[in-house]
Amino acid sequence: MNSFRTSLASLVAVSALALPLFAIVACSSTTDTPAGSDGGDAAASDAGTTTDGSADADGAALECNVDPTPSGIPQVTGKWVIIGTSKTAPTDGGTAAEGGSDAAADASDSGIQTTGIWQVPVMTGGDPKGLWTVDKATFYLPSAAEGVVDTSKSTAIGSAWAAVDATKYRFFASFDTVLDTSIVGPYATKTATTSKGSYSIEASTLKFNAECASGSSGAAPELEYSVQGQRGMLLSKITTQFGQLTVVFEGSISPSN
Repeated sequence: MNSFRTSLASLVAVSALALPLFAIVACSSTTDTPAGSDGGDAAASDAGTTTDGSADADGAALECNVDPTPSGIPQVTGKWVIIGTSKTAPTDGGTAAEGGSDAAADASDSGIQTTGIWQVPVMTGGDPKGLWTVDKATFYLPSAAEGVVDTSKSTAIGSAWAAVDATKYRFFASFDTVLDTSIVGPYATKTATTSKGSYSIEASTLKFNAECASGSSGAAPELEYSVQGQRGMLLSKITTQFGQLTVVFEGSISPSN
């Protein structure tokens, strides 16, 4: 725990904890800023973030065009949680009466448990074809973050979608995140990511062969997934010296045009 506490500041400066999770497409365009350093917070800062895949977090054109953009993509308010903590503990924003989220508020989650402690859901695979419209995003921090990160004050707002046919995929995600830490305070980051190409399936993992990717890193990305009827989850993991960070996108799956 002490090692995590003393080193978290440098980790935040390099990756802002949330952003490596968008390595699911092996690319991202990001801007990291301590919240309030420009006189405002994430909500009041750079208005360049888009939900249509046309521009990055600073308003610049993304390198990988994933048009056509689906209609009706909602804005998502993500949730930060710490693995192993209670779902009604203060680190989750408290009970419903206290203005936080509880089991009843999460009753519509498909596959994400609504009682007990926070644990990363197990992906089971399935048929991934269709238009994935993300309406929930959960950011799972390692247990060592307890007491260091205040998840009730940490935010993630943006949108994401994926279009998958028999052989090809297109992906877009854009999020403004603020991670509230006891060491450096709130830390804001903006990210926009696009990718498209072909894919293969191994068990419950989608393995991407990107034709293009914004800010391409050249890495071969992969994404765990789970399909339950017309709902699905996309899961990405990244390992750091402080533990594993995980993001789960959840949403509806409809037939692609």
